[in-house]
Amino acid sequence: MRIAIICAIALGYQSIQSAVLSDDEIGEAIAAAKQPRFESLYVEARGPFAADFSVVLQGPIGRVKDVAREAHESYKPFAAANVPSAIKARSVTALIVTHSDGRRVQVKNVVVMPLGASSRDAAIQPLPRVRGADELSGHLPRSWKPGYGWQPAGLPVSYRFSESELPEGDLQLIVVTEMGDRRYTVRAADRSRMR
Repeated sequence: MRIAIICAIALGYQSIQSAVLSDDEIGEAIAAAKQPRFESLYVEARGPFAADFSVVLQGPIGRVKDVAREAHESYKPFAAANVPSAIKARSVTALIVTHSDGRRVQVKNVVVMPLGASSRDAAIQPLPRVRGADELSGHLPRSWKPGYGWQPAGLPVSYRFSESELPEGDLQLIVVTEMGDRRYTVRAADRSRMR
């Protein structure tokens, strides 16, 4: 009985540990952020022509690099202990950026739809909102720039997805609005920039 309890505690601790980046991974991201030619780690999903939104995705390594770069440029010390749990969580942040030249379309939800899925029940829902976490992980990547001819209108809307729940290969994101669905794609070849 005691062995079963100890194993359950150890497995629970291990799953908590794997829910965030390790100190080594954070250290590598911090070191990369201090390099002279800094570039954020993110991917912009491909959407319809003349879309109302841009969808920018960033994983935990990219978020840590951006926060570490901000500290580096401000001459502030920064170590793994300084990284908020929302930043180092093993989740992908999807930032929905409204175009200033587009009409105001309200976002109701964002889901990841596995390719080939025929039922809406297969949609992967975002993680529940956590007070403080969405604000911390909702900043646009530092080196991201809007497309030619438009500027962001207001702050981006942030949704988080568990890395472990995302399907392999190409990702299809659906931005659900009051005026219908908008589909965006991240190719499998680009997913390495979502770390």
